[in-house]
Amino acid sequence: MRFTMELKVAKTDDPATYQWTIIYDDGKNRQERPYQLVVKDATKGLYEIDEKNGIVLPATLIGGSLYSAFDLEGVRLVSRDQLVGDAIETEIITMSTKQLVATGGKADDPEAQVPPVTDVPVVSVQRATLKKK
Repeated sequence: MRFTMELKVAKTDDPATYQWTIIYDDGKNRQERPYQLVVKDATKGLYEIDEKNGIVLPATLIGGSLYSAFDLEGVRLVSRDQLVGDAIETEIITMSTKQLVATGGKADDPEAQVPPVTDVPVVSVQRATLKKK
């Protein structure tokens, strides 16, 4: 599936808060989604993403990439955004948490040599490079 994606970024009166809007357009439907990025502790790389709908997600800056992970209705999403030159590379990995499968170890066996491991199947990967105009 392919669609156009546009990102509009604006400063706010608060230097620790950035406003942005993501616009998705598949040629038939256009969606605009407002967000705020709030700096909680820049020295520790701690941020929050306010989706402006009651959902506020923690985000962490690690090695130049901003990561956020959350579960929603049987789906786990991990997002990564990174500034590369004048572009933002973004990636969202979607996994299913509806059909988790234990692949090793047993939680009820303290003598087990292998810890319990649960497979979380990857369902999709979305990637975009947003270039500055």
